[in-house]
Amino acid sequence: MVKLTTAKLTVVRAAMVRQQKGLCAVCGNPFTKKDIPAVDHCHKTGVIRGVLHISCNQAEGRVRSRASMGHSGVSQDDFLIGLGNYLEKHKTPQTQYIYPTHKTEDEKRLARNKKARVKNARKRASAQLAKAGL
Repeated sequence: MVKLTTAKLTVVRAAMVRQQKGLCAVCGNPFTKKDIPAVDHCHKTGVIRGVLHISCNQAEGRVRSRASMGHSGVSQDDFLIGLGNYLEKHKTPQTQYIYPTHKTEDEKRLARNKKARVKNARKRASAQLAKAGL
């Protein structure tokens, strides 16, 4: 293992981006000017793991830190692997039930349209009152 200097980190990051074909190691999307490459590393060992979008790197850190909250006896890695397995399993519904407050995309669209119609009606009524001098 070699501990890098800050100057060498720039060179290593560029080489890793080329090695990863310009794609984030987590989401697989290309790096952009807004979502630049960030060198991801293990905070326990310091070992560099790969290059991620800065947003993916920040999300990984937040998820990892949250994974250890309230889960004594379960490592962060085991929790995250278990969560991934759970979500993968449930890509296919395992029950016949839908949560009571869940809205389909159509229901959300209809609610947005209704809200817009009410807003426009109020705006027209207000304009008519103003026009009438009230």
